[in-house]
Amino acid sequence: MLAGQDALPLMTKSNLPQQTLGEIWALSDPDNNGFLTKESWYRAARIIGWLQKGGKSVVEESLLSSGE
Repeated sequence: MLAGQDALPLMTKSNLPQQTLGEIWALSDPDNNGFLTKESWYRAARIIGWLQKGGKSVVEESLLSSGE
């Protein structure tokens, strides 16, 4: 598991806005546990990569990953 305080430095290296990182965290930690599992960290990293490559929004990535 990865605690929020440990994930923050990794996520901020993405140079994405703080608000966007907050949205990514909310999608990756929907139960608001304050930590990410291995799978949820992979999801967060995938969303970050998506946005860094020009993806439109976190919401769109969430929809794509859920198959809707």
